[in-house]
Amino acid sequence: MLWWLTFKLPYTLIQVALYVDDEIKVKAKNKLKDLFGENIDTTEIDNKLGR
Repeated sequence: MLWWLTFKLPYTLIQVALYVDDEIKVKAKNKLKDLFGENIDTTEIDNKLGR
């Protein structure tokens, strides 16, 4: 069963990487603002995302 995970895990990570685009990143940032308010500082997140 372990051999199956060695093939499935990289495939799953590639699918996630292809799904997360700029639109998803904006939705996530907006969700943070909804949860924590408009005054949330997202500069560290923006820097890590290369914005």
